[in-house]
This record gives sequence, C-alpha cells and structure tokens, in this order.
Amino acid sequence: MKQNGLLFGPFVRDLPSFKGVDPQENPSTVLDFGEPVDGLEAPWGMAQLVFIYDTDTFSRKETVPPANASELLEFVRKHKGRVTSPLPPDFVGTTFLKQLLSELTPKPVVLLKPVSEADFDAVTSPLW
Repeated sequence: MKQNGLLFGPFVRDLPSFKGVDPQENPSTVLDFGEPVDGLEAPWGMAQLVFIYDTDTFSRKETVPPANASELLEFVRKHKGRVTSPLPPDFVGTTFLKQLLSELTPKPVVLLKPVSEADFDAVTSPLW
C-alpha cells in the first residue's frame, strides 16, 4: 500500500500520544516487520509473548520454567508434545520466531536492516 501511495499521511507525529514515544528506545513504533512506516502507520501494539505454566506441576517435579531460547529448546526436547505455539503465518507464531531470532542472533541490529537474499541464510541460521 505504501509503495502505491494508498496510505494517508504522514500523520503519526500529529497524534497526541506520540509525544510520549521514544522511537530510539522502541523501534517497533517506527518499523513494522522491519519496514519503516514513515509516519503512515501507528504500530503501537508492540506484541509480547507470555508462556503460561502450572506452578504446582513445576514445583512438584523440581523443574523451573525456561528463561531463554536455549533453555526453551532443551525444555521442548525433554517434554515432547507439551509445548505449543501457533505456526506462521499466524501473527503470534511469526512474532514468536522473531523474538527467538532476536535473542539468538549475535548482532540483533542487523535485523532492523533490509533483507537481501545474499545474507538471509547467514542472519537467520541461529534460529534454524
């Protein structure tokens, strides 16, 4: 839509709530899936994922929930069929993979740059 000039704006800086936003601190307010919104979209959602677990089960088994991507992978392997997540292209499934990639990649700042076929495999290899 942006490439075809179908969006109104830019309008975001005119929103009363924008004065409380620090795009440097929170790039998701000026980027949508890595695409600069150029003031044509107000992506305030800033999705977060929360894992829910049964504290009675964990305390009984003297197990602690995973605290990072590596521990989650170990946990999933140990508890096959007990951990689920929506699959992409579902928004939550895609956001989950983005979060994992952001944690696992050695240089997360590269994820904010345009993707090229030449570097896609190298940049995403820690996830796969």
